[in-house]
Amino acid sequence: MMLVLAWQVSAAGTVPIDYAKEVQPILREKCHVCHGGGQQNRGLRLDQKQSAMRVVREDNGTSILVRRITSADPNFQMPPKMAAFPLTQREKQTLVEWVQQRAPWPDDIPEPPSVRQLFALIDQDDLDAIRKLALDRSLVNARDRDSATPLMHAALNGSA
Repeated sequence: MMLVLAWQVSAAGTVPIDYAKEVQPILREKCHVCHGGGQQNRGLRLDQKQSAMRVVREDNGTSILVRRITSADPNFQMPPKMAAFPLTQREKQTLVEWVQQRAPWPDDIPEPPSVRQLFALIDQDDLDAIRKLALDRSLVNARDRDSATPLMHAALNGSA
């Protein structure tokens, strides 16, 4: 509980959190596996604004999202204790500050250029260019606006 209070005090003097640069990457990497385009545990999608706001906006003074990510109870904590990639303290702090700033979520968030480029190369079946671009390992599990990974996109759209 003290950790949450410390974050609340520190958030008052911080600069605005940029959803596309700071929040979306955390949600993509740590939450979309269970709450994204491919799977929606408990019907929750954290890749879609309308669904995400159900847990982001305050409920009795505290956001459900904040309560879940800051909980010490392994039966309540998100991501679960057994998650391969738990949230770091900094990631928790970023999400808490974002919620405290009323969770601004732009209506149109473009994908990073390299993700768009990779998906375009997959569509063109340009294997040499894909190999070069895939040297950036962050793109291997990148997701497009529909939460499709490069592998999913290739299986559905590629011809090779």
